[in-house]
Amino acid sequence: MALPLLIQRLCDFCGAELSLRSTTTVVLSVYTCMIQECGTCDPCAISQSMQKSISGTIVYLIHFNVGAWELKEVDLKQREDQILEREHDLDVQSRSLSDKEKELEDLSSTLEEKDKSLRAAEKEFELKNPIAKGET
Repeated sequence: MALPLLIQRLCDFCGAELSLRSTTTVVLSVYTCMIQECGTCDPCAISQSMQKSISGTIVYLIHFNVGAWELKEVDLKQREDQILEREHDLDVQSRSLSDKEKELEDLSSTLEEKDKSLRAAEKEFELKNPIAKGET
């Protein structure tokens, strides 16, 4: 028996509304009713083949839900791995940029020192050589 047809028959049997309940809820409600003999439905009226179908459906739904959760877990793990990898890449980029910033600061201070040295040399040259002073 196909799963949707079985679910519809179970809903009809117990008076449940398929539109208001999920497939899992309907099957579990009927199964609970069978086990507890709560009076909502007559467990004796459920045939042996129907009981097997219900049990099989419950096992199917359990495996289906377990599989769905396993897929969600794998997806979350992959996302976590991607985030960790991206975080690592950003850390590496940050360190690289920090190193480049330090190199640029060192180069800048070296250029400032050379510029000061050059200006001092020009002033000294101008003081020692009066001809160059007059030309400029």
